[in-house]
Amino acid sequence: MAVIAMTREMGSRGKDIALGLADALGLSIIHSEVVEHEIASKLHTDDRAVHRYLEGRRRIRDRWNLKETAVASQTAAQVYEIADKGNVIIRGWGASFLLREVPHVLCLRVCAPMDSRARTLMERFGLEDESLARRRIEENDAAHDRVLRRIGEGDWRDPLFYDLVINTGRIAVDDGVALVEHVLRQPSFYETSVSRNRLRELKIRAQLRTVLQGDATLFHDSFGIETAVDPITGMVTLSGVTTNKQLPARAELAIAELPGVGHIQNRITVVRPEYRD
Repeated sequence: MAVIAMTREMGSRGKDIALGLADALGLSIIHSEVVEHEIASKLHTDDRAVHRYLEGRRRIRDRWNLKETAVASQTAAQVYEIADKGNVIIRGWGASFLLREVPHVLCLRVCAPMDSRARTLMERFGLEDESLARRRIEENDAAHDRVLRRIGEGDWRDPLFYDLVINTGRIAVDDGVALVEHVLRQPSFYETSVSRNRLRELKIRAQLRTVLQGDATLFHDSFGIETAVDPITGMVTLSGVTTNKQLPARAELAIAELPGVGHIQNRITVVRPEYRD
């Protein structure tokens, strides 16, 4: 099942390439509203607050209501869940960062020179002032950079994060679609048991992080909880050190009913408070 993780620049015609691929390959394009609503629901907050966060335009009050680590973890969990279903194009949300370790996922960047992007924006929105189009693009790039730095480390412009980079200033949309189709047909992007197990491991670990972060007491007086996942059996190993006697049982109970989780090995060690330092 094809999975494409796409990063596109404003005005690069990445949306057109995504639509062409969806039509040619029968893929679903995941729209932002779906992911944002799921994240907001999990965090018991407003969809608009999550949208502003993921667009890099948080308000001051959003900083009080939304913790960066919680949003980043929920975003990762949603991206892995969507990718696991297959036959999908995931645009944005750091998908290329999150999924680059999964062999059958094609990480794609669509870009273009600033002149080309400005012309496209002017045509699409009926703008007459090129400086205004450029300013909108620069603001969007800056917001995109802020969001992706919260979700993953590194520069989203670095070509090493991607399997394929298409410059629509040189390559037409139809040719770009054909190029992606050709790459997806190569054996290196076939889905295998190894690649599916890697995706499953990443998904379960992301789910574990969201559950553990959702209960503040799980990290109270702890030196950090580590999780290891066997992607084949679903066995989860918990490790770490805590001064909270209730934490090991609470952590195990919190993750026991997660989808895909099998046997749990609980190796969290409880120590006396004086040993914390």
